[in-house]
Amino acid sequence: MRTAHSKGFAQTLLLVFASVVVLGLGGYFYSLPKDIPNTSNTSDTSAPTQSKEEAENTEPVSMPRNTEVPTTPTKNVPVAVSNQKAACPDPFIFDLPIDIRKATSVLYPGQIRGGDFKAHGGFRFDTSRPDEITVVAPIDAAVVTGARYPVAGEIQYTLEFEDPCGIRYRLGHLLTLTPKFQAIAEKFPMPTTLDSRTTEVRPSVAVKKGEIIATAVGLTGQGVGGTGQANTFLDWGVYDFRQKNEASQDPAWATSHTSPTYQYGVCWFDWISPENRVKVLSLPSSDGEHGTQSDFCK
Repeated sequence: MRTAHSKGFAQTLLLVFASVVVLGLGGYFYSLPKDIPNTSNTSDTSAPTQSKEEAENTEPVSMPRNTEVPTTPTKNVPVAVSNQKAACPDPFIFDLPIDIRKATSVLYPGQIRGGDFKAHGGFRFDTSRPDEITVVAPIDAAVVTGARYPVAGEIQYTLEFEDPCGIRYRLGHLLTLTPKFQAIAEKFPMPTTLDSRTTEVRPSVAVKKGEIIATAVGLTGQGVGGTGQANTFLDWGVYDFRQKNEASQDPAWATSHTSPTYQYGVCWFDWISPENRVKVLSLPSSDGEHGTQSDFCK
């Protein structure tokens, strides 16, 4: 009897000890910090976002005096530059976006017009109606930003395109877009005043060289309060975001020309074929005040 009692007592002590150990370990693991799920919100990058940057004026190039239309170029670093996707061809040559035979004069990039500095140039077509000018993509690229805004009762479109190596070009005062580009432009905000700040296109849309972008440019003169007199013209600017231009190496110039388009704008006369360069330079200047003066074209 004494032996059985001792054995039972020992088993009871062992059971109590085991219970204490189990409860202790359970309390320990219960006290450890728990994993917290990540509940932070993610933003939808597919929708265009409105950029707010320094203004660079662009003009309808009307005669005899230009009407100023403020626009704001994108300040974002081009996607291709930030990702270093590709090396640029050397030399980098653009086709012309228009039929040069229809151009009657040319605007020089990098000059003062209407009292403001303009990084872009452009063309006038004084013997053509707006719907007689077709605009095509001068290189393979992608649409990265754009805008739409009213001018004299007519909607004008701006589109910016980027090459994979970091070269951008801008086409402004497009009037009638082809369906592909109209679908892009419909997503841009529609201001009620002359506000042409650009909106990013996300994701960017690939464009092949020679693809038709617009089938009319400038103004028909049929808008609200219009005179009925057409004003056929196109803005064209080229920007090399790989490096700042030569003009910006002058500290005084750079201080008074702080917009990225000013400091990265180039003379696109040097970025076209020799044959097209001869044709472009044979045209008179569209600007009667400053003529061929340019901080970019030497």
